[in-house]
Amino acid sequence: LAITAPASGNYCTSQSPLAVTVNVKNFGCTSISNVPIEYTINGGAPINEVVPGPIAAGTTISYTFTTTANVSGGGSFVLASKANLVNDIDAANDASPVNNTLTVTVQATANAGGNASTCSNTSYTLSGSSTTNNSSVSWSTNGTGSFGGTGNTLHATYTPSALDISNGSVLLTLTAFGNSPCGSAQSSMTLTINPNPSA
Repeated sequence: LAITAPASGNYCTSQSPLAVTVNVKNFGCTSISNVPIEYTINGGAPINEVVPGPIAAGTTISYTFTTTANVSGGGSFVLASKANLVNDIDAANDASPVNNTLTVTVQATANAGGNASTCSNTSYTLSGSSTTNNSSVSWSTNGTGSFGGTGNTLHATYTPSALDISNGSVLLTLTAFGNSPCGSAQSSMTLTINPNPSA
């Protein structure tokens, strides 16, 4: 028995759950059916299923477990598999010769904060924004205003342009760049720009 998927390597929690596929070979001289197999994660409780077969003598078939591997919490996971055929004359080849090790990185999240409003003569600080599990951030706008500095700080300050003020609102988008191999996450909020009060 050998695990063919997921292969050892780096994954992201956004890919969870993962399908577990094994190759089951019949080393015997006669066809076999209803082969009990299992896989474990970090030596935990086994996931038991049955390969219906038949598997002809000397041949190999691929089987994908119906129960997937949950790696949503991130971390390091070791997958092992084995067959549990009753009266197997050679139990030495029942277990996977090499266990697969998965390093799973947690997906980034982004929250731009709730919609807000500001006066047309006032810059707005995005104090309600937050991110998790990211390497860096960046702000962008569908308007023509500017962010204080380069817009790559979490609580950036946005200064509306004359066109933004004329339009009455802008959409501000926060991007949280994930740690490899995870992708980025985005979140947007609407900033309403109110005219200056007149005396």
